[in-house]
Amino acid sequence: MLSRHVEHNKCPFLIQNVFFDLSISFLHIKHLNIGDILISRNNLK
Repeated sequence: MLSRHVEHNKCPFLIQNVFFDLSISFLHIKHLNIGDILISRNNLK
């Protein structure tokens, strides 16, 4: 019974970790895209 309780607590933690990783990578991609747009805009001038 105790082990089942521990496993149940592990699941939300894993989901949180995945969500955290995804949000960080999304922010990085967004930041990179903004940087690329600014660079390409400066090159067009």
